[in-house]
This record gives sequence, C-alpha cells and structure tokens, in this order.
Amino acid sequence: MTSMSVPGSTWDDLDTLEFARLRRLVEENRGDAALLELSDQEVARALALVRMDDGRWTPTLAGMLLIGKEMALRQYVPAHEVAFQVLRGQARRGERLSPLVASAHPRVADATN
Repeated sequence: MTSMSVPGSTWDDLDTLEFARLRRLVEENRGDAALLELSDQEVARALALVRMDDGRWTPTLAGMLLIGKEMALRQYVPAHEVAFQVLRGQARRGERLSPLVASAHPRVADATN
C-alpha cells in the first residue's frame, strides 16, 4: 500500500527540508552514504518515495508520509497518524525520546516532548 502513488499529489507536495532531515538521519546513523550524494529526486526514486505516473513523478504514500509537506498530508492523507509505544522498563520517567525517534519525524517529536 505504501508503494501506491497518492492520486492528485505532485512533486511540489514534497518538502525539501524533510529531504535534508532524511540525509542527516542517514549520515548520523551510518546509513548508505551513497544517498548523501544524490539529488532530492534521485533519493526519492532510490527509496521508492515517488513513482512515474503518466510521465511525471508522483509521491507514493510512503513518500508523502515521510517527506510530504504538512498541508499536503492534510489534503491527501487526512486520516494519517503516527503511533509508537514505549514498553515498560525501556524508558525512565521523564526521559525524552531517543534522538533517532525524535529526529525521525519532527511532528512526532514536537507532540511528545
């Protein structure tokens, strides 16, 4: 399902700041360094965040959820939500999210810290 394109969405619905955040995550977590050298469009294609539909690159659901602009998310994926679970014994009272979780999606970090 996440590999399906989001009908009506366009490349402009993707956020360049989220591409930068994605590259930072790759770098900080020792991901595939080849991604750091690619353009935004090349990164999106390599990670299947876009697909070719009718001669143009269209965001997939995964792309929209990971790097979509907030207004586009509201318009094209209005029922989206992010959920995570902290298991008992895994975090101490008052402890903040790990840097990886907190930086994975700013809207998650803002809502939980």
